[in-house]
Amino acid sequence: MKNLNLLLIPAMFMVFSAQAKQTVYKWKDVQSASQEQTEVNKHSNEYWQTLSGKELKEGVEVALTSDENLIRIAPKSKYENGQVFKAKNLEIEDIKLLNKESRKALKMIQKANQKQMKDAGFDDGSVAVNGVTSGENAILKTDQALNDNDKYLVHVKEKSSKHILSVKNKFKKNKNSNDLPFELTLGNKKIGKNDVALILHSPNGEQIELSYDGKSIQFDQPLEAVGAINGFYEVEALVSTKVKGKTVKRSVKVPFTNIVESANIGTPKLKSKANSAMVSLPIEAQLPGRYAVKATLAKMVKGKLTAMETIEVAKDIDYSDELELPFSATSLNKGKYRLINIEVTDQTRMIKTFPVDVTISKI
Repeated sequence: MKNLNLLLIPAMFMVFSAQAKQTVYKWKDVQSASQEQTEVNKHSNEYWQTLSGKELKEGVEVALTSDENLIRIAPKSKYENGQVFKAKNLEIEDIKLLNKESRKALKMIQKANQKQMKDAGFDDGSVAVNGVTSGENAILKTDQALNDNDKYLVHVKEKSSKHILSVKNKFKKNKNSNDLPFELTLGNKKIGKNDVALILHSPNGEQIELSYDGKSIQFDQPLEAVGAINGFYEVEALVSTKVKGKTVKRSVKVPFTNIVESANIGTPKLKSKANSAMVSLPIEAQLPGRYAVKATLAKMVKGKLTAMETIEVAKDIDYSDELELPFSATSLNKGKYRLINIEVTDQTRMIKTFPVDVTISKI
């Protein structure tokens, strides 16, 4: 996914040096502004659900809206007393697709057995079939003697279905807020709270209850992990709704990051300009850690800002400190200067913020 990788250290720089416990990176070329990730938009033509061996033996409804589909069934593992127990692998010959009402057999094509799936990169004992229902309601069933409590993943992907789930959510959630803007739509239909089940996947294993009001997700308690140092949070949405009387199911996973304003910058000051421009930038850390500031020096020329040079400076900061940005621009004559395209990265917690451009005052 684009724009989700936070920048820790610039990949290309011309000068590497240490100055008063700070590290300076001078970029060979002026860098343009980075695109801030503020929103996530995803689409889904698939769904997945976990079933027991008992359910598969009795038969469970599969929501198919297109005959161009692929149904993958995979045994899952469970952990008990430090041991791993895997469900029985499935025999593709025992799998059937039946009409929900009459229980008569529907057309089912065996697409890939365990060996073929393994050759395709699915080394999990799964098999894949295609169900041709011609619009009939279908039941997926196996005649295999499975253990009742074993778990299986059923993953249905409908390549040509017109029923596409769309999700739009904010990528950043403020730590002090217990809600996250989150909207689900299926075509022109807005998904309400009664049609969706939500699961939170946490980078540190938190168990948090979620609720949904059709516009945002509410968390029943504050999230612990801040930033992306251990990975993103992820919301899994499992949707089941009726469209013209027919059940449509869709699943989707979307990431977000829990952030806090961990540092603020002040007004930069031009300390000297003898063939160079030493810019002093105050920074206050709300949380101790290592911080990096990337900024471009620009001059106002005939009413237009002209970018001159980009520098990134990193330093360990406990509370308040100053970063020294040693620009090597040589044309610092009279005029107005600004720091533009500023990025502040909390490298300890992997949080990136984008302060507004600031004018440089002179000492």
